Amino acid sequence: MKKVLLLLVAILPVLATAQSAKYRAIPQQPAATTMVNGSKIKIMALKGNESVQQAPASGSALRTAATNHGVLAGYSTYDLQSNASVAHRHYVHDVTGNQNITTVWTMSNSSSPWNDRGTGYNYFAGGTTGVYGAAPTGRVETQRTGWPCIAKMTDGSELVVSHDPATGSERLRFYKNTAAGSPTFTEMPTTISSSRAIWPRLAVSGTNFYVVNNHQDTGYTDPNSKVKIPAFFSRSSDGGATWADDHIQLPGYDTVRYVNGGGDTYAIDAKDNFVAVVIGGYFDDVALWKSSDYGVTWTKTLVDSFPIAGHYNMNNRTSDVYLNNDPATPGQDGIPDTLLFNDGSVEVLIDNNNIVHVFYGLSRGVKPDVSADSAFFFPATNGIVHWTEADPTSLVSIGGAEDCDGDGFLGIAEHTTEGSATGLGGRYRLSGLASMPSAGIDAAGNIYCIYTAINELDSTDGTFNGMLQNYRDVHVVFSTDGGLTWSTSQNITNDQAGTFNGNEEVFASIARNVGSSIEVTYQWDTEPGTELQNGDDPGLNEIRAVSVPTSLITTNAFESACGQSTAMTALSGPFGAAPPVSVASSVDEFNTVVYPNPTSGVVNFNFELSVAGNTEIVISNLMGQAVYTVAAGEFTAGQHEVRAELGALSSGLYLYTVRSEGKSFSGRLMIQK
Repeated sequence: MKKVLLLLVAILPVLATAQSAKYRAIPQQPAATTMVNGSKIKIMALKGNESVQQAPASGSALRTAATNHGVLAGYSTYDLQSNASVAHRHYVHDVTGNQNITTVWTMSNSSSPWNDRGTGYNYFAGGTTGVYGAAPTGRVETQRTGWPCIAKMTDGSELVVSHDPATGSERLRFYKNTAAGSPTFTEMPTTISSSRAIWPRLAVSGTNFYVVNNHQDTGYTDPNSKVKIPAFFSRSSDGGATWADDHIQLPGYDTVRYVNGGGDTYAIDAKDNFVAVVIGGYFDDVALWKSSDYGVTWTKTLVDSFPIAGHYNMNNRTSDVYLNNDPATPGQDGIPDTLLFNDGSVEVLIDNNNIVHVFYGLSRGVKPDVSADSAFFFPATNGIVHWTEADPTSLVSIGGAEDCDGDGFLGIAEHTTEGSATGLGGRYRLSGLASMPSAGIDAAGNIYCIYTAINELDSTDGTFNGMLQNYRDVHVVFSTDGGLTWSTSQNITNDQAGTFNGNEEVFASIARNVGSSIEVTYQWDTEPGTELQNGDDPGLNEIRAVSVPTSLITTNAFESACGQSTAMTALSGPFGAAPPVSVASSVDEFNTVVYPNPTSGVVNFNFELSVAGNTEIVISNLMGQAVYTVAAGEFTAGQHEVRAELGALSSGLYLYTVRSEGKSFSGRLMIQK
């Protein structure tokens, strides 16, 4: 496969729902590190590579026989689950008990124009030995709908909110069953106005319902805020029967900072009396609205302030906003600047201490001249960004696609970042290489963020329209200290490298409330991109669910974001062509301490020998190949410390192994430069 260093790639048109200006994609330049409000964001360049796949486990028990590729919840020929942010479509009913789960998605069993489109619904019951019901054959609504959200009501029933896109009468539909697990839903009476609403997000706290959605009509300008095709907020305190706020704009959502709204570029969360809404968008701010009185009053915070206010206030100017391209030095020097912003996929979470966390996919772009259609974005931008009220001045990159082969570049098949509607490419609208964050939290306050990112060791063989594209996997990072620090990334749906024919795992949604496992649903496809927006071949896509024990995640049991791990093998049995790397013995008899870890080069190995003997410490890559010998020879009994300079090794995840007198212990070592 061709290696591409991104010196020049064809300029591609972008399909941008709810956007009026024309943006085009230009390739990622081989820049190394960029600063975002004082935080380093790693931007990687590109090349090419190959990879693999494994079959599903339809009908398996989710927690005892599930593969890392998940178990089957349902199907859909309609393969666009979101334009940007991913809704919470996966609900755990009892995180401390059987952890029964409800999963919803946009489904269809027909071809374009998908007249039978609506909410697919399935229910997992039975704890560790339970299974999903049979895949549904029809939608829960009587109307053609899409974009469902799921919540549990105080009477034990379940609520599905979706949108009815019938032209000219677009509105939200509220459907309710009688009890969790019942596939029969009836439409719930509600006084909420139609307001041509589309793409809803739902949050529920007791009988308090909160909805954020967008306006459908691209020609509409709100008479109050003056924002075109705006985002709306609605709230009900009586379970959706009546609405105290019915499609209003939040304070500060006006033309001072905004010109246009955007499809699915928002998220919402609620906990007790707290409500949080975040709104992003391409070439736009990331803004948070927080309420502590059930959504009556609000405080707005600019999480990430785009230096040119408003989506299209750039129409009559360039992106020249800094001196010498330095974000710390505002001013114009006649040189258009490359600006960082969000890719429209945002997430918000209120933690157990009522502190708000915001996540978003990273993008960047440039506008070299004043013409309206001259703004460009870089589809190979790489990063998931986190912000928290506990550290409000910092934007931190917590994840992204990883350099699995350690050569200093990301392996990008040449059509991965294309977004054409003619079957060329596998990009999802204006997303980068990592996108669609979704967050959950457990009772101890541990935060888990999943996202979708390309895997440089996993790509197509050109079967689909002759295009070579990287597949995406679902990754997870976690924080045990309220979001102040984050783990390295782990891949929970990995296709092991070895042969072609991997699979695409996207639109991943985590259940907000986490118990002993994170519960995740995602769309599984054999081809990157979507039929609707990329012109992919029509076909049946699978909606899968995977349950990953938090005990494995928080002990970093998965092999970073790249290779196969013993944790995956334990969940699924052997898969893929390459054997798993032996990660560690169960007991560290050497009391090994490795520091600093991660390291930029110099690292110390402190270990203890109970008896004298021939001892070695070896660094290996994820394929088990030795790349550096730290020490080898006779060591006396007792405490030892060996210092190693690993600056010659590329950034990435490695294994270290201590061996002495028939015993061994292996651990992980991260090199970050």
